[in-house]
Amino acid sequence: MSSLRTVVVVGGGTAGCTVAGSLAMDENISVVLLEAGADLGNGQDRDFFQVLKNKDDSISHLQVSLTETSSTANYLQAKGLGGGSAINAMVSLPGHADGYNEWAREFGCTEWAWASVAQAFDGLPLALHRPNDDELGIMGAALLECIPQAQRSPLAWHNGRQSAAMFLDQDSRKGALEVRLNATVSRVVIKDGKAVGVELSEGNIIPADLVVLCGGALVTPQILWASDIARPAIGSGLQDHPAVMLGTVLNAPAADGFVVTAHAFIEIDGVADAGQIMAYNYVGDTSRTLGGLGVALTHVWSRGKISTDGSDVKIQFNMLSDQRDRQAFRSLVRQAAKLVATGGLSKLGLDWTCDDKATPCGVLLEMQDNELDSWLMSNLGHQSHPVGTCRMGEFEDALAVVSHRGQVHGTSGLWVADASVFPKIPRANTNLPVTMLASRIAGFILDFCRS
Repeated sequence: MSSLRTVVVVGGGTAGCTVAGSLAMDENISVVLLEAGADLGNGQDRDFFQVLKNKDDSISHLQVSLTETSSTANYLQAKGLGGGSAINAMVSLPGHADGYNEWAREFGCTEWAWASVAQAFDGLPLALHRPNDDELGIMGAALLECIPQAQRSPLAWHNGRQSAAMFLDQDSRKGALEVRLNATVSRVVIKDGKAVGVELSEGNIIPADLVVLCGGALVTPQILWASDIARPAIGSGLQDHPAVMLGTVLNAPAADGFVVTAHAFIEIDGVADAGQIMAYNYVGDTSRTLGGLGVALTHVWSRGKISTDGSDVKIQFNMLSDQRDRQAFRSLVRQAAKLVATGGLSKLGLDWTCDDKATPCGVLLEMQDNELDSWLMSNLGHQSHPVGTCRMGEFEDALAVVSHRGQVHGTSGLWVADASVFPKIPRANTNLPVTMLASRIAGFILDFCRS
């Protein structure tokens, strides 16, 4: 590469920080990172719920419909430098190998088979922490005792929260890097089929040789629409992990510390890691007397969409719309209910309940399939893991928006490097997979620039 190139990265969350920091390692690249929120910082607080409370002004509460019939409700997402990695519970899991092999087998994304992404995970500059015995907490220790396959959760903690903003602080950086906060991008400027810059909400235009969108699965489609990108599949394919929470009043207050310290992946109908049961040492209350068990479906078939009429945006997840998801989630929830109603976890607290009506968890075991389905649809939650609205695929694939390397089909100089390009949701919490993907696409962009 013979001349300096300016790359504008839109969105300073997990993906954007990873991309910007990785690109700025090249001396021939000048990166401008635009983030609509403030600097969330790398805090020392291990309490996920306290972090959320402290950062409330940097959280987006989007309105979404989780199911085909539910009304809209708040959907929590981070807004600020570091994104979800700055406020989440720090659980860092890659997902099952078969999930990535599905990307290659079902969607033709052969560069994203497990053999390739495993190396990328290994190359990430993270020092993950597995809680020691003193840090496990009441619920974490109990889960390890009760479920043979349970394990200590690797956490993005290293004497502090390892948010993606660490990618911006590389000592060996050779290129230029500018971070602009409170900078909202309204559209990508396209000229003769090529991205040549971005326009901010106040009307200023920032020129660029290349633009990389990292706004996430709920925002990136909106920027593409505003930029008159005509790919028909934009906004389709939306997924998240459906979840419910079982709770109890603990016999004794939980110790202060990490909220989540242990998890177990559950095989369902022959599918490995199809479900996840996660121990919450306490759930949001300052007295730390409420414990919880998060139950989430990780192998997901149902698809939703984001749509717009030009003025309003509608976000519909359509969770559990696929019969395979309903069947698998029933099995998973029944396993969890049995665990807290009659198993070892039942001794940790008084009256395990499953909803805001204080319904005993044992009632779930008495329900017929249709009754349990109705209960699930009425009490369904999510994990704030939206993916899939600009998925990867060949140009000829009408349901693909970007190439296997993240380039937007039909527009040169424009990439997407966030969870929106996932062909299917990973079978794990998405923060680490997003970091891996953003790091790899940054590498593909560097290869392009050097060619």
